Amino acid sequence: VSLHRYVMYVWLNVMAGKRVMVLAAKNGHLQVSETLIAAGASVNVRDEYGRTALMLAAAGNPNPEVTKAPVFADADVNANDKGGATVLMGAAANNPNPQIAFPTLVDTVALRYQRLIFL
Repeated sequence: VSLHRYVMYVWLNVMAGKRVMVLAAKNGHLQVSETLIAAGASVNVRDEYGRTALMLAAAGNPNPEVTKAPVFADADVNANDKGGATVLMGAAANNPNPQIAFPTLVDTVALRYQRLIFL
């Protein structure tokens, strides 16, 4: 592992990754999210409320493609925030386009893990 790659990994995951990955997911920036993931940023970092990038992507933006990137990067699909809300709860209750976001999230998780999801 090169020093440059290690420094980039530390910066993405310790110093700035939390803010950058969470903001990219929350604001629907698919290309930024994919670039951060490719550079080694963790998709399981949490904001001050305990929400992961996947939670924010599923709940906060109308583009269902943004939710797929963290899922395929091994995001914790069973994560709970500090209030106990899950990824699926956020997608169903808070997404501006839940009729697309919720089924897309369920289908993506099922495809990623090759099993059906029962709610």
